[in-house]
Amino acid sequence: MPPDLRMGDPTPAGATTAAVVIPSTVTVEAGARYMVRAFTLGGAITSGLLLSATGVTSTAANIEWVCPIGESIIITIPIGKTTLYAAGESGVAVISLSKLQ
Repeated sequence: MPPDLRMGDPTPAGATTAAVVIPSTVTVEAGARYMVRAFTLGGAITSGLLLSATGVTSTAANIEWVCPIGESIIITIPIGKTTLYAAGESGVAVISLSKLQ
């Protein structure tokens, strides 16, 4: 879901928190907002990444966000969750994660 247009441009709180090859799990802060960017390592994939804070992405009911390759999305980690699960085409998809203020 795109952010509310009234909120203005998000401001990164600091450096990139993580840039990891997919599939992966990343430790995140509960309740925090993150900007997620999906990109490839030169592979010919055209899909996106599947993200979840509630469980592994191999179960469709757990997928909470989808980030298309070459795009950025803003997500809010649910209270009580500290792990972000990311899945895509193994070895060629990468996620860049930046915490927002």
